[in-house]
Amino acid sequence: VGQAVFPASEINGTLRAAPLPEVPSSYFWIGLAITLLGVVAEELLFRGWLLSALVDRVGPSLAVLLSALAFSGFHLWAGGASDPIALANLLLGGLWFGLLAQQSGGVIAPIAAHLGWNAAEDLGFGLLPNPGLGDFGALANYDMVGSVLWGGSEEGLNSSIAMTLVLTALVIPLLPVFARGRRATRSA
Repeated sequence: VGQAVFPASEINGTLRAAPLPEVPSSYFWIGLAITLLGVVAEELLFRGWLLSALVDRVGPSLAVLLSALAFSGFHLWAGGASDPIALANLLLGGLWFGLLAQQSGGVIAPIAAHLGWNAAEDLGFGLLPNPGLGDFGALANYDMVGSVLWGGSEEGLNSSIAMTLVLTALVIPLLPVFARGRRATRSA
């Protein structure tokens, strides 16, 4: 699983399978519910309300950027990120979610993407905290060790170049210049 899911970590030799302690299965479902609650709250605030309010004032492109900056600033303030790579990744994540909201015309797409990302990282692969495992358990337990640039810090995947590359690949096709090209191709 590790090689297929985290190839950059495997290339760098930083992904290690860790023991999976016994946690009652109900904890997993409670963790998923809490993750969903947090994701919905963030998406309603940053993409549902803030992005919508900013579009009328500064236009759609700047609104996405400003809401992404607010999203990363919120995580800095809340203590969820501390290094420059993690903040850049939060900004890229905010851009991805904002562009998904614009493309879809609502918050369902960014909620689904945000939930999928957080649930996979925390409850699927046990990557948060790093090293270790969260209180709600996970389906697998991996620790990222080695170079900080590839996730070998307390922030793990969140402060890794691998995450920067993946988020960049998710953001680029949604940028307005590329989205316009796709719409023109479909209508031709």
